[in-house]
Amino acid sequence: MGREPDAVTAAPGALKVYVANEGDNTISVISTRTRTLLKTIPVGPRPRHIQASRDGSLVFFTEFGTNKLGVIDSEEDTLLGEVPASRNASARPRGIWIGTSTIYVTNEVMNEISVISGSTGAIKFAIPLAGRPSEVVVTPDEKTAYVSMPSSNKVVVLNMRTRSVSSELTIAGGPDTLRLTPRIPAGPGTAGSRVLIVGLSGTPARVALVDTKSSVVRTATVNGSGAVAAHIFTSADGALSFVAHSSGVAGTSPAGVAVLDNQGGTVVGRFPYPGGGDPHGIFYGDPQAAASPSIAIDSRLIRVTRRRTAAVHLSCGTKTIGACVGVVNVCAYGKARFSIAPGARRTINVRLSKFGFGRLLKHGTLREPVGAAATDESGNARRPDRTVKLLSPRRNHARRLASASVSGAECSG
Repeated sequence: MGREPDAVTAAPGALKVYVANEGDNTISVISTRTRTLLKTIPVGPRPRHIQASRDGSLVFFTEFGTNKLGVIDSEEDTLLGEVPASRNASARPRGIWIGTSTIYVTNEVMNEISVISGSTGAIKFAIPLAGRPSEVVVTPDEKTAYVSMPSSNKVVVLNMRTRSVSSELTIAGGPDTLRLTPRIPAGPGTAGSRVLIVGLSGTPARVALVDTKSSVVRTATVNGSGAVAAHIFTSADGALSFVAHSSGVAGTSPAGVAVLDNQGGTVVGRFPYPGGGDPHGIFYGDPQAAASPSIAIDSRLIRVTRRRTAAVHLSCGTKTIGACVGVVNVCAYGKARFSIAPGARRTINVRLSKFGFGRLLKHGTLREPVGAAATDESGNARRPDRTVKLLSPRRNHARRLASASVSGAECSG
């Protein structure tokens, strides 16, 4: 690598890893197949933190020596250019988070978080913060952002709809690096709450675990005196955190990665860092992070009520990340939104259009496609569909229901 490698990310589908080398203004590109250096890309001053877009086509990194973000094309591994992270030339962008179509950046010297369009690179707006912001993480719905403030021992909670501070969490020890789990189920079929994992900048190496519903803070020590926690990455299901940390004084664990049980708050494993040195950036290539949400349409026969309501039965697989969230539609006759916790089964009531209900009343029974478009908290998507039988609520159609169904050929999907 180059000098002072600070952060690392992998581009989904590209089979490549990107390392920001702050000490010599380069990005290293590594093949995950051969574990060899493919290319070194010269970039702007002091590349600090780095993250790939959700589709893996672009890699964004902050340039701490300027007020800009750099953008790399992951197919060609070329620098596409730079975009401003702040209107102030000495803003010092540090932390970065990539949303669906928006980029969130903390500007340490400017004391603000900038929200940038992922398609145009234009700054949408900036929220001023009282302190030197370090890291930022954002909920999957992008309604809430968490920003760490090491110098003031706080994590600021932002309401992104009102663009204002909604609350502040006081966490001793210099809260710095951040990760946010999906909703960890409290039991089968329950959504549970998210846990905010906060790396503390002091010694010994510790992290704070914050229940985002109750704001209860627990701390866990990941290495002994003299050691410092660095970057963190969580497993896709939110059960584990992987914490890079430096070595401690004699008698404590060497530098490496501590594996933390997020619910129990205890270290359950360790990976010593090979070859010496103190690890800083970390990325966990969890295969489950790329798995589609396990949503299934359980209905085969749907009885429609006199109020034009069709009850569709859906189930969400136990290993789905966070929740199955999306829309179910009955042909082109009606649709409804749903959110189902992992391991749960729900009945979603879909109100049919007058046209669709009229066709059903006319024919007594119809065979129509039902489709569901679901995503999980990692942005993975799945679109299952199946053909079901719709039954009319009219009693005088009882004989027809036992006869052959009428095709829904007029349905446009």
